[in-house]
This record gives sequence, structure tokens and C-alpha cells, in this order.
Amino acid sequence: MRPKSAVGLGFTNTRVMNKCLLAKWIHKIENEVNTILCKLLRRKYLSGKSIFSCKARVASQFWRGLLEIRDCCAMGMIYLLGGGRKARFWWDVWLGDYPFKNRFSNVFQICH
Repeated sequence: MRPKSAVGLGFTNTRVMNKCLLAKWIHKIENEVNTILCKLLRRKYLSGKSIFSCKARVASQFWRGLLEIRDCCAMGMIYLLGGGRKARFWWDVWLGDYPFKNRFSNVFQICH
């Protein structure tokens, strides 16, 4: 899809737009924005966990859309550790380019 200035028709790429809007919702949910919908989604699906550590299950089409793009969102996010409640020690990249579960797979298998 090219813009009109590049001799295109100027249509919006709706797939990219949808991913961006879903990423904005993930940001709101993770940063504990206190709107009624964010509170409802956190209570219904997260049980005090992060969206990045919840398991996929039968859910609304909207929630399934959020779960589909959460890995893409995680690549560009920076976390500030507070109480550590939402930290994913084995799955997040802490040092280098790989998560600890890949670096220390033998230890990870013993722990889980």
C-alpha cells in the first residue's frame, strides 16, 4: 500500500492499523490504566499477572487478538522492576540476546 505521494491509491493498511491499536491496549493494560474496561480485562483474564505470562485460553475475539501480538509488543518494551510481581525471569531477555530459558535450558527443565 503506497501513499498518494508515491503514486499509490492512499489506502490505509488496516492490518498494521489493527496491530497498532491492539498494541496500545496492551500498553494500557500493562501500565495499569484505571479505566473500567482495563479493570474488567485484568480481572477476567489476568488474575494479577502480566499479559505476557498469561496462558492462552478460550476468550473473546478481542482478547485473542491481544494475545496474538503480545510477543511483537514485548520486543519493544522496557520494564521497570518494582515488586517483581510481573517479572518473567526465565522468559524475558535480561542479558545478551536470548532469554535465560534458552541459555540455561537444562536448569529450566529441572525447575519446571
